[in-house]
Amino acid sequence: MKLKLTLFLLCVCLLLSACGTQPASTSNNSSPASESSAIEPETPPEMQIAMAAGSLPTIAGNDEGAYYIWANGQDSSGLTLYYDYASRQLIHLSNQVIPTNDEENPGWISDIFGGAAPLAVNGKFYVLKYGKAPLPKIQYEGSPSILMEMEPNAANRKTLTLPRGFLFKSGSGIAADGTDLYLLLVSFDSSTLQATTASLCCTDFEAGKINPLYEFDIQEKDAAIIGVSSDGLILQRSSSPAEGQNTDSIEQLSYEIQLYSVLDHSLSDTGFSWEQSELSFALDGNTVYFIRSGETALRAYDLLNGTQKVITENILEGTDSAQADRVILTGEVHDGHLQFAVTEQDASKYYSYAISDGTVLPLKLFYSYMGAELQVRIVSESKEYFLVNNGMKTLQRTAYGTDGSFYTMESNEPQYALIEKADYWNSIPNYLAFDDSLLEELAASGR
Repeated sequence: MKLKLTLFLLCVCLLLSACGTQPASTSNNSSPASESSAIEPETPPEMQIAMAAGSLPTIAGNDEGAYYIWANGQDSSGLTLYYDYASRQLIHLSNQVIPTNDEENPGWISDIFGGAAPLAVNGKFYVLKYGKAPLPKIQYEGSPSILMEMEPNAANRKTLTLPRGFLFKSGSGIAADGTDLYLLLVSFDSSTLQATTASLCCTDFEAGKINPLYEFDIQEKDAAIIGVSSDGLILQRSSSPAEGQNTDSIEQLSYEIQLYSVLDHSLSDTGFSWEQSELSFALDGNTVYFIRSGETALRAYDLLNGTQKVITENILEGTDSAQADRVILTGEVHDGHLQFAVTEQDASKYYSYAISDGTVLPLKLFYSYMGAELQVRIVSESKEYFLVNNGMKTLQRTAYGTDGSFYTMESNEPQYALIEKADYWNSIPNYLAFDDSLLEELAASGR
């Protein structure tokens, strides 16, 4: 046991090494990186979000196309598919004439058990493969978390494997600076089945390591990357009421936004905080746009200087939703537009708000699925188009049983299309469809 523990700690130290220093713990929930770090550049890099906070994405796009990971029906491996914008075809991301389920195929991923997310940023293609924490009571040793970096055509794969006991922070976003990725890793205590600390880290694929930059005690105050600012990262912190202060049967969380500088590795308060269900918000660079519950006024808060202003007293002015029960900002800012939902008598309507001139337009693009009308949502943005989910495809998949026999099962996969940005905002369904017949071929083959 001593030998196993020694090897595990040695693996952690080698992988999570930041220029030879480790982040030190402090009593105020967080700790800065060592002052002995390498000299930082005078100007911050241009940051962007590589993966939005929230659920695990199934598709990631750039200006040329979008990556999609197909789960094989025969095992826990996956195939990388590519929605090519120029030809509007769904193809294998492979240089093989007949792509195989092995390492000869650059788009093949041997294990996606736990979930895998594609990222398209830094001029590279990444795959974030979520691992599973060990469960000693049922003698489950878990599966490792892996981060892969490749060229856009899946060539020159480099892999970083996290030591057991470390997991990607669920629900947190990932940022990029043109070269590296910034993400949160949590250390998991298998005996209590709890995450104890979260380390803000930066990848270094050339050196084959992940550099820790800042450590958070997430048992006292949780942390998640939710955006990028002109100086670094935007973090959402959340905490439960102090013991004895909560009189409600359900604990209400308290939230605040902090900024992390990638230049001096400092964490600073912004003065923007709220209680659970108090408001909805959307980030656009250094600005937080928000609407308080029960109100229709749109406000903006500058995270750098702490100033607040009212953008419009009534975001519903000129719409047919004057009697709205609730107004909620939804999604991300795209093409200079906010999006919000209005609830009226248990029915929802959707609108966009142009930040530049205050134009409000109804969003009326929907598709039917399982008896419900679902909004056509933006999943990726290029210079000219939005990639949208505008339907679901029903596939007949061939699957294999444990005895080697095969059977047919029904599977539903998202349907994607391109649409010009002006058409989306004006609810004109001029979709540019993809030839995605490859999905039927894969489903029928059992892959």
